[in-house]
Amino acid sequence: MIAAAGKLGRHDHHDKTLILVMYRHGLRVSELVALRWDQVDLDAGLIHINRRKTGTPSTHPLGGTEIRALHRLNRHLMNAAPSDTVRRWPLARRHGTT
Repeated sequence: MIAAAGKLGRHDHHDKTLILVMYRHGLRVSELVALRWDQVDLDAGLIHINRRKTGTPSTHPLGGTEIRALHRLNRHLMNAAPSDTVRRWPLARRHGTT
């Protein structure tokens, strides 16, 4: 599925990164779309997840592949908008959409 996401559309890296994070951390779609950049600590390699059904938030370590993919996605977004704006954006938001 991740490989297929990289072959379709103009947002290939974005889609691949979201699928990777969703798969590795067992996220529901609602948890993924609620995830914001300020919940991702790339320097510490951690992601804070607010679970929807159980209501128990958790902090997960990020793997090297995820960190590199998220860094790349973050750099792309930082080129498009000020950093304080990006930190409040949902991770699932695509550049150029609302």
